[in-house]
Amino acid sequence: MYVEAQRKITAQPPIVAMLTITGVRGRCLGVKMYGALEEVGETIDRDHLIIPEAMVESFDSDVKAVCEELMKMVWEAAGYWPAGNR
Repeated sequence: MYVEAQRKITAQPPIVAMLTITGVRGRCLGVKMYGALEEVGETIDRDHLIIPEAMVESFDSDVKAVCEELMKMVWEAAGYWPAGNR
């Protein structure tokens, strides 16, 4: 959706994707497991998670893979590694 919007306004790749989550000190991740929401990982020890940027090199890039990389960094910050993502 975001990448498509960039294409419509005639932006040229590469496009930088950035993620910051604020107000998270003392929180942990909630993951749906077996139909219930479970708290997983460690308690987050800072107010802001500022995730390093990821590059979308072209409009044909796998944007889902870029988003997955950003989410892996969130998981790691919370001390959680879903199966198959280490």
